[in-house]
Amino acid sequence: MITHKLGNVAARSAKVAGMAVLVGTFSLVAAPRAQAIPLLVTFDPSGAGLGGSITPFQSTTQNGLDEARAVIKSNGSFTETGVLRFDVFNDPSSTPISTSGLGTTYGLYLTFTATGNLVGFDPANPAAPSSGTFSSISYSLIGDPGHQDTLSSAKIGAKPVLTDVGSNDIVLATGGSLLTTSVSINTLGIPTASVVLGMTQAGTSFFKAPPDVNLFAASFTNSPGTFEFAPGANGTTILAITGAFNDNFDKVPEPTGLAVLGTGLLALGLLGRWRPAA
Repeated sequence: MITHKLGNVAARSAKVAGMAVLVGTFSLVAAPRAQAIPLLVTFDPSGAGLGGSITPFQSTTQNGLDEARAVIKSNGSFTETGVLRFDVFNDPSSTPISTSGLGTTYGLYLTFTATGNLVGFDPANPAAPSSGTFSSISYSLIGDPGHQDTLSSAKIGAKPVLTDVGSNDIVLATGGSLLTTSVSINTLGIPTASVVLGMTQAGTSFFKAPPDVNLFAASFTNSPGTFEFAPGANGTTILAITGAFNDNFDKVPEPTGLAVLGTGLLALGLLGRWRPAA
């Protein structure tokens, strides 16, 4: 078993594993718009039934915790399951919004399953350079009124699990269509990934404006964080990761949006970096 803890310089190797996780999971960045400027979205948690009397607020990007577990076959194909826990809404200046109610009045999570392939994956050296794409992703954006849900960490022997305490969770959106995906482990052993996913709102007023928000974009830095590789059954490699992600919600640009989404992705890493709470 290979275990890495990410700190500052150590984050390099953690990222590498993070990438592999991304390979199996997400490592998303946020900013699919052609002009590389994230969409300003007005969120209304209370109007969506998440509790409290929160005044609708505007946010461009979000960040939080990435818990994921990937099973990678010797040929590089993988399946991944994970949970993203949103911790911060940021305003257009990348300043955390203190009045969002997130983490106190309600919780916000994204659960997902994914498949994909890493070309050049070496089971004997999983941090060696490789690259690939996701072939499928299915996810649900979930609101937790009262912020009571529990989230277990990803482990070699167990995938992360979000438990609906109180049986009152609200599905805010779902998705599965892949518009843009990229995953890789570079020559420094650093894993990176970016994804733009189609999204269907579930009929709540969580996305107050614009009403036609229909994209979720994310980047998984997974640093700081921890990850570990270990041999699995039937020649597979198991990757467990606890890391960080950045994201934003968006909508398909008019009218050539899909043709230029990739351009916006190039700037995803510049949007802002997550800093863990002290």
